[in-house]
Amino acid sequence: MLENALLGLRDRPGLLALLLMTVNLLNILDFSFTLNVLAAGGAEANPVMRSLFDVGAEWAAIFKVLAVLAATVILWRHRRFRSALVATCLIASVFSAVVIYHLVLVVAAF
Repeated sequence: MLENALLGLRDRPGLLALLLMTVNLLNILDFSFTLNVLAAGGAEANPVMRSLFDVGAEWAAIFKVLAVLAATVILWRHRRFRSALVATCLIASVFSAVVIYHLVLVVAAF
């Protein structure tokens, strides 16, 4: 089943591009949710991002957006390789899980 999904992504570049754009959107949503958590007195769990937030939220934003954008560009450029497709699915799953986690916290707060 995974092999068919990977082949589908490889053979449908538009679908892969949409998935990679979604990863970038989820990244921005994660950052927005994190800003809300920090404003409410919460803490950043990622030590790298925590260090950047200590310097300033704008530095954290720049790093986060550029890092994920660079990763998705690299994945796009290597889309013919199975490992890049697996990494794309993995990163999309991780960002989806993080955003769902944030949404659960928001719903639980009500």
